[in-house]
Amino acid sequence: MSRVQLKTDLDAMSALSVTSPAEAKVARDALADAIQDTVDEGGGGGTPGPQGPAGPQGPAGPTGPQGPAGADGLDGADGLDGADGVDGAPGATGATGATGPAGPTGPTGPAGSDASVTEANVRTALAASAGAVAVNAQKITGLADGVNPQDGVTVAQLTALQTLIDQNVLLQCGDGSDGALDFNGGAVAGCTLVGTVYTATRPLQATTINLRNGYTLSCDGWLICFRDTFYWDGLVLILAKNGAGTTPGAASWTSSARPLYPGSQGGAGKSGGAGNGTGGSGASPAFGGSGGKGGNSGANTGGGGGAASYPAGYQPNGIGWIGVEMQALVASNGITQLRSAAGGGGGAADATGVGGGGGGGAGICVLRGRAVVIGATATLSCAGGNGANAGAVNAGGGGGGGGGHFRIICHESIVGALPTAAVSCPGGTPGNGSGTGLVGVVGNAGTVDVIYF
Repeated sequence: MSRVQLKTDLDAMSALSVTSPAEAKVARDALADAIQDTVDEGGGGGTPGPQGPAGPQGPAGPTGPQGPAGADGLDGADGLDGADGVDGAPGATGATGATGPAGPTGPTGPAGSDASVTEANVRTALAASAGAVAVNAQKITGLADGVNPQDGVTVAQLTALQTLIDQNVLLQCGDGSDGALDFNGGAVAGCTLVGTVYTATRPLQATTINLRNGYTLSCDGWLICFRDTFYWDGLVLILAKNGAGTTPGAASWTSSARPLYPGSQGGAGKSGGAGNGTGGSGASPAFGGSGGKGGNSGANTGGGGGAASYPAGYQPNGIGWIGVEMQALVASNGITQLRSAAGGGGGAADATGVGGGGGGGAGICVLRGRAVVIGATATLSCAGGNGANAGAVNAGGGGGGGGGHFRIICHESIVGALPTAAVSCPGGTPGNGSGTGLVGVVGNAGTVDVIYF
């Protein structure tokens, strides 16, 4: 290609309007081919001129097609857990499974001792028991063939006592054969009624007892038993006899059929000439109070009050001591029956004076059953008998009898305020003297106990 032709072609190319990268590439390729042809032909052979200035930058080409999608990015972090939903309602309880088979029978315990029961063996066993003697579930335990350590009860006597226990004479709440007894003014089984005072004529064997306010129950030496509850709103009375003139207060009751001991008789006042008064009858061992001394006359001495001494180990006005309680209810089988209260002494007299008789001691009353409810109007009277006033001139008054003993033997509970001995079981009031004679001495208070079994 000649230089002329090359120039002509270049002019033609410069006149081209390049509108795309592809067209620019075609133009460049054509120019390169033309130059190469010229070189190959050796046309001109002249020295190449200097490189012309760069042309202006062409406009940007259109956007190329979208490339393929890139690889997936990493998973983002997990979001926070949502709040727990409300618990659903409980499902229905399934049916009870069948009862499993009974377990095997336990091994047989060792055989008991066949040691013969002799008093020597009993005393040895008792010493080894270290006082662990108790009455529980109608049986005497802890004695190991034993005897009573404080009273020297023989084995035969203890056996008799156990027989009574087993026959429900002492430690049961009665057989309930009288049914419910309501002391409300109507007839009550086992009692007489005079005015508002009911007097027991035999042991009461009730299911429940309701002693209403305004009515009195005189126990009169009989056990008051109830299998359920004693509702106490009236007066429980324990008898004591007052002195009258020179005659002393007698024992509270005399029938040997009664299981409880009466109070002891007071002493007679002196009459028919100058002399000392007679002493009141004592009660030992006993739960009640001692009698008061009779009043002196001008020159002679009033009779001494009968003494009442507690059994060994007895804590008066306490709770829970059952050993003496058992014996107190026994009137036979050779076991010592514990007493109640002693009588007051009789007043002395000078010359033609007449001394007052001493008051009798109050007896024992026992309520025994499952539970006792003591109302606000409940009262108790077990005061000793009053001494009599002296007659004529220069004679002493009779001494007051000792207060009696009241006991609740309870299996379960006592609700309400229990009467106190000081208020409910005082000693009897003494009689006044005459002339130079002196007033007698007040009797000593009795006791109120609670025993749980």
